[in-house]
Amino acid sequence: MVDIETTGPSFKEGDKIIQIGLVQLSDQGIEAEYSWDVQPGQKIPPRIVDLTGITDRQLAQAPTLREIADDFLDKLGDRILVAHNINFDYKFLSRSLEKLGYPPLSNEGIDTVELIRLLYPCDQSYKLGDFAEKHGINLVHAHTALDDARATAQLLLLIQERIKSLPYDLLQTIQPLTTTMIRQTGLYFNAWVEDWAPRTREGLVKKGPFYLAEQKGQGLVFPKQFGQDQADFVDLGGRPLCIGQGDCQLSPLQLAMCRDLSQFFDQDKSGLACLDAPAGSGKSLAYLLAALQAPAGQSNLVLATSTRLLQDRLAQESLQQAADILGRPLRYVQLKSSRHYIDLSALAAFHEEVLASKQVKKRDALLLAALMIWLAQSQTGLLVELNPGLLTKDFSCKQPTKAACDQALSKWSDHAYYAREWEAIPEADLVLTNQAFLCQHQKDLEDWGLLSSSGLLLVDESHQLLDTLQAQATASWSTQAFENQHKRLQKLLANLIHFPEAYQFSGQSFDDLYQSSQLIQDVWQTFDQVMAYLEEHYRKLVYYKQQSDHKDSFMLKAAFQAADLYSQLKAVQAQVNDLSKSLQQLCRAVQVKSGFSSQRLDQLQATVRSQQAMNDQLTQLVQGKDLDYYVLDLLEAGEDLHCQLQGKPFEDQRLLEGFLDTLACQTVFISASPLADQRFDSQAIHYSYASTKGIQEVKVLMDGLSIDKMIAKAAAAWTADCLLELWPKHYQRVLVLVNAKKQARLLEAALKDRLDYQAYQKLYCQLNFKHSHKLFQLFDQEDQGLLIGLQNFSEGVHFKQALDLVVQPRLPFAAPEAADELAKQALAREEGRDYFENVALPDMLVRLKQAIGRAANGQGDRADFLSLDQRILKSAYADHLHASLASSADFRPVRLQDLENISSNFSQNKG
Repeated sequence: MVDIETTGPSFKEGDKIIQIGLVQLSDQGIEAEYSWDVQPGQKIPPRIVDLTGITDRQLAQAPTLREIADDFLDKLGDRILVAHNINFDYKFLSRSLEKLGYPPLSNEGIDTVELIRLLYPCDQSYKLGDFAEKHGINLVHAHTALDDARATAQLLLLIQERIKSLPYDLLQTIQPLTTTMIRQTGLYFNAWVEDWAPRTREGLVKKGPFYLAEQKGQGLVFPKQFGQDQADFVDLGGRPLCIGQGDCQLSPLQLAMCRDLSQFFDQDKSGLACLDAPAGSGKSLAYLLAALQAPAGQSNLVLATSTRLLQDRLAQESLQQAADILGRPLRYVQLKSSRHYIDLSALAAFHEEVLASKQVKKRDALLLAALMIWLAQSQTGLLVELNPGLLTKDFSCKQPTKAACDQALSKWSDHAYYAREWEAIPEADLVLTNQAFLCQHQKDLEDWGLLSSSGLLLVDESHQLLDTLQAQATASWSTQAFENQHKRLQKLLANLIHFPEAYQFSGQSFDDLYQSSQLIQDVWQTFDQVMAYLEEHYRKLVYYKQQSDHKDSFMLKAAFQAADLYSQLKAVQAQVNDLSKSLQQLCRAVQVKSGFSSQRLDQLQATVRSQQAMNDQLTQLVQGKDLDYYVLDLLEAGEDLHCQLQGKPFEDQRLLEGFLDTLACQTVFISASPLADQRFDSQAIHYSYASTKGIQEVKVLMDGLSIDKMIAKAAAAWTADCLLELWPKHYQRVLVLVNAKKQARLLEAALKDRLDYQAYQKLYCQLNFKHSHKLFQLFDQEDQGLLIGLQNFSEGVHFKQALDLVVQPRLPFAAPEAADELAKQALAREEGRDYFENVALPDMLVRLKQAIGRAANGQGDRADFLSLDQRILKSAYADHLHASLASSADFRPVRLQDLENISSNFSQNKG
């Protein structure tokens, strides 16, 4: 095992080796270890000192590479050279030795990075330090050569054990795909498979070209004990309502919610209820128990949440508690967008294409191999399980139809991962989904018998529904995406023209090909007019906005439809529509000759479908139905100007009423206080409950300036200074909620400048994680940590391990200078409304209330809540703020020095 540290990544640019670590490994284990510090003859850059801890002083008396080369080569001998990212270490070493007059290295080589990418497709990082930490490999001093070489030795042993645990039949199917691996990596992998892989298929099912994991009853929750021998009931007008069993009992507040909702469900008609209860009061269990015991005539219970985090917590905890109380198994289905699931038919076609290809692309071969390993262990088929680097090709399922589901199920049965969720709906006690899916696929849900007059719909975190409805009604179109797509179309059409021997043309198809080529030129000419308009009217504005946080502009609907840009976009839309029709005719008419690949024709058909979907968005933009304003997000990339155009609705009331008008089922909005002022057509029943824990105290820091008076960098620095006075000395687990990504980045940078290496490892930032639920799980395991999250992070879900402190540096107003807010200001003026009082302030109060709810800590003790924004106490709207939140929060001025005593008392009470 060899690892080197260098002054930089490029041998050609003059970087030098500063440390070498070598570990000799045999069948008996580690035989010997060697380490050499190397004098590079140049200064070590500060970033390398920070990364490795190796300093100029440490290397002042070290030998040069020439002086230790013979010793190193003697220890290396003709052994196999194993490294993590071998192409760097091997090439850098070989070239460095060649420069000294030695022959290039000729040792065989194995790369552990490629092996773990193949064998551990679900790991989120393949960096040596990250992978070692997850898998229990000891790596005390990452980026020191000997420690990295030791870790690589342990990693190779782990890889070999992994091969010994995987069935031979599975690994044999991927052996042809490993020939493209770096150096001799594939050769040794295949040898280990032949020697060690067990000859068993236990736990696997062979379908098509794949070995798939046996499916084990997904979506089924079993109670601790069956039956209701120890259950407690209350009488609900002649109908018994089960409210507890054994050690799982409802609190008085939960009982009140459960009873009220049960009485609402007993009404023999559709209706709307709005439920508002304090954070941490256990309302999830209360509403689930009420809904699951609704009268027999009601069925098809749908629960829509705002986040996947909340869905997972409901499935893992609240539904389990409900099953324990009811004494019976509960079956649930979790519906989400089809793009989250693997389509085995698409992957099988890719498998056939890769194996049939005379020149297999390495990337395609190793991608396919890793996916086949994953399928042998996955119970869900959810692409989110995979490392993001494996999502380079689209193998996701398409939109659901009964016919498509039936076809997938007939071919793959219970491994038709997406179709089986829909197929399970009739037998499910509960259908879990998210609000975006509910709004986008309402018709699909109705087609499967959901949301009917005999059904129930629960919408949790319903204050997010307004944003969801607006996002659903938004139309979007990008000049850059349009340009890239039509360049691709031109390239694919050129392939048809230049390789006629591969395709069978009819007279009509030649006409379609010629017409399509002409229409593309017409589209380009009109598109050039669009870009010329943007250049003329927005280029200078973009230059000045580059210095600002907000690089977008807005136009109200009337102004947009009066502009030349509007007529140009209408022309583009009409021409693309004609082009799509011509291309569709062409794809139907052209046939691929025997012996030739259909790949490019398939790509053309897929691109035409994508083009039509993009043009549908442009059609919606130019028609303007239900759109009130347009946002132009402009970006300069070198000499190019790109524009993302979005048309958006403004009136929440119209969107909400439109959504409710389409529902035939009984509906409950949960966490519904933000909707209390909405004017529903039907008479809504409002349920509101007071906290049994008392009111949350919000501490407002009064030291120095209020944070809203500071520029962004100064605000981040002040927040970091305050946090480090409190964490980790006085508060162990801290959540910081910021309003924007830029604030998160600035705060993370400010903390990084102030923290030592060990403390920095305890800092988590939401922006560094593609999937928030994974960040949530990691932070939940930390006894001591600080997490920077955006405003809606973990909304509706409490950490299993309680927080000590929640910090919201500034009031969560939307940025008033953002294009969306400027448009809303203009629209409010047109309607004679006060933007601040009618839009900005109510929206902020909703977000602030939700943030304060993060301190509730579920059923445990509250965390402290701290704000650095003195406007809470010293602004023209402070009294209104206090009155609006009087039922949930009280506000107290504090000094930083006071917080040490507060935290000490908190810790004592917690103990």
